Amino acid sequence: MMKINFLRVNHIQNPVGYDFSRLSLSWISECGAKKRENTRVQIASDLRFEKLVFDSGWKKLDSLGYEPYLKLEPYTRYYWRVSEKAEQGDSGMSETAYFETAKMQDSWSARWITAPTKEHHVFHTTFRAAEGECARAYICGLGLYEVYCNGKKVGEEVLLPGYHSYDFRLMYQTLELDPYVRDGENELAVMLAPGWYMGRFGFRGGASEIYGDKMVLLCEIHTADTVYSSDENWTYTKSPVLESNIYDGEIWDANLEIPEGTKEIGDRAVCIPDGEAAALFAKLEARTNPPVLEAEALEPQEIIVTPNGDTVLDFGQNLAGWFSFTAREQKGKRIQVEAAEWMQDGEFFRENLRFAKARLIYISNGNRALVRPHFTFFGYRYLRVQGCSDIRAAGFRAHVLSSVNQRTGWLTTSAPLVNRLIENARWGQLGNFVEVPTDCPQRDERMGWTGDTQIFCGTACYHYDSSAFYTKYMQDVWLEQQPLNGCVPYLALINY
Repeated sequence: MMKINFLRVNHIQNPVGYDFSRLSLSWISECGAKKRENTRVQIASDLRFEKLVFDSGWKKLDSLGYEPYLKLEPYTRYYWRVSEKAEQGDSGMSETAYFETAKMQDSWSARWITAPTKEHHVFHTTFRAAEGECARAYICGLGLYEVYCNGKKVGEEVLLPGYHSYDFRLMYQTLELDPYVRDGENELAVMLAPGWYMGRFGFRGGASEIYGDKMVLLCEIHTADTVYSSDENWTYTKSPVLESNIYDGEIWDANLEIPEGTKEIGDRAVCIPDGEAAALFAKLEARTNPPVLEAEALEPQEIIVTPNGDTVLDFGQNLAGWFSFTAREQKGKRIQVEAAEWMQDGEFFRENLRFAKARLIYISNGNRALVRPHFTFFGYRYLRVQGCSDIRAAGFRAHVLSSVNQRTGWLTTSAPLVNRLIENARWGQLGNFVEVPTDCPQRDERMGWTGDTQIFCGTACYHYDSSAFYTKYMQDVWLEQQPLNGCVPYLALINY
């Protein structure tokens, strides 16, 4: 029996809310030494495939990038499967995969909202739904955002909406609210932070507000029969995030957290002026970027007490991402965790970070809490911890974050040093493939470099499925060159 697996749409597994103006299907067939003869792709609007919207028939198809011709509808989940025949009567059928369209050309009823100050804020609203019904949030938050439904973070993705050419396009996401919805009234909260959009970014200390001068939010919640849109009826409160920056890290004051179920909180949101809103809508489009997810998690290999008396955790591996720990401190207690790549003369060393503070400060509200950053990431192997009463009980873990998570290549030799070199390249890729290909994830740089990634792209595609990552990045490169190239239409890129 043939095996057909690794089904991908635009090189992403079961994508929801992506730009499918160019629809590309790919899969891998395992038929041993036998030769594939014919393939059939079927697409339906129902899981039983009783409502077919496309059927290729039996023919020779390109499994690396087959592009079916069909008209897609907005807000629709499509199911697809692949059947194949090989020599000597061998055949097989894949399991069912799916993809779901976003708003496509449908107009927005939501309005862009903001708060009157540049502090970090959380926006709040309520909506009614039935448990188990289909519910979606079509959303864009600038610079970065996280969504909570009934007190639980929605989805596994982090650093939404990502980093892209904000001058030319703003990507919105489609979030599945179904697992978090309960019968009756539901609460939705959206935290905003500056991120790459308006936070400090660049060489020699960087600059702020490169792409925009205020944090803004656009959101439509679609339930079975109602659309709830962001407008002046949404409210906002001060965020527990006091400071946040890609380079400097985050300050979180747990005393500003608002318990779930608190009613009539905050002040009314402000709708941004029509002209400014029109400029944002003109750049808005469905996402193409692959999700930033946790790729691996590591435990500390050693707890070091330095000659100067610092407590340092060694995770045994340089990585890029977050860390987490459990705080059990009295109200007002301050824990500070700083990140670094190496030790020098037995001491915690950070001079190579230049102006990057690379730290998390947590201020306890007296309750037990799982602590992590939200709108930043670090390049590190070592963490210096201050203010933690029991570092072993805190259960520190390192969380590797990356835009590439499907490993596709393995190579082992008889030479240990060569194997270590291969692993170094793999770890370097994980750490430097967060939204854009960088050459370092730790200091005050972390910018996309075309030269570095051009040299490395072959190796990158061997180690991990990097197709979606590079497609999105090259779209950004193309867009950035429009002013120099006579404004070549963006459609020419996505339909090449």
